[in-house]
Amino acid sequence: MNGKIVLLGNAGSGKTSIILRYVSDSVMESYSPTLGASYISKDVSIDGQSLKLSIWDTAGSENYRSLTPMYYRNADAAIIVYDVTDTQSFNSVRSWLNDINEVTQINTIMICANKIDLIESRAVETCEGSELAEYLGLLYGETSAKNGTGVKHIFESIIRHMLQGQLVERNERSGSGEVQVLNKQETNGCCA
Repeated sequence: MNGKIVLLGNAGSGKTSIILRYVSDSVMESYSPTLGASYISKDVSIDGQSLKLSIWDTAGSENYRSLTPMYYRNADAAIIVYDVTDTQSFNSVRSWLNDINEVTQINTIMICANKIDLIESRAVETCEGSELAEYLGLLYGETSAKNGTGVKHIFESIIRHMLQGQLVERNERSGSGEVQVLNKQETNGCCA
C-alpha cells in the first residue's frame, strides 16, 4: 500500500527538521529554506500493515506559496506545522487549511506544534493548539525535531488514521455501513 503525507506551514516552522528526524533520526545543523517542495520515501509497518510513504516537504515562504497547492493534490494526509515560539506561525494555520480545502479533499489532517523544547520562548500554549484542532475537527500533536520528542508519535498517529480511513472507505464501498468518527481530539480546557 502507498500513502502520501504533505507537511505545510510557515517558513522556519521546522517541517524539514521534523521529516529528517522521522526518516533518519538526524538533526539539521544548519538551516536552508525549502524551495518549492521535496519529498522522501520511507517504508513503514504499523499494526501489521506495510506502507510505502511519500513524505512531501513544502516551502513555507510567501515567494513559493502559490506553487505549494500542486504538491498536496492526491495527498492522503496533511500535517500543518507551526512554531510554538511564533504566534504568526500559529495564526497562519487556518490559512494553510484553507489552501488545502481549495485544492483537494484530505480527510486526515493534523495540526503540529513544533519546537516544544524551547520552553522559555514558548508563545503558543498547548491548550491553544489543541483547542483550535478540536474546533476544526483535526488531529493535534506536539514535537521537538531537535530532541525527537513526539516526532514518531505524530507520524504513527496520522498513518493509523490514514489506514483507518482507507478501511472505512473500503467498507462503505462494500456496503458494510460501519463508519467511525475520525479526526477528533479531546482537550482539557486549559485555556478556559
